[in-house]
Amino acid sequence: MSHIFTRKVDDALKQAQAEVLAACLKKLREHEAFVECRKQEHDGIR
Repeated sequence: MSHIFTRKVDDALKQAQAEVLAACLKKLREHEAFVECRKQEHDGIR
């Protein structure tokens, strides 16, 4: 009984970690795109 429960908890933790990682990567990509856009704007002003 406890072994099955432990595995379910482990799977849930892995799922949560994967979701957090995906969200972090998405934020990072959005930030990189924003920085690149600002850089191009700045270069255009010069």
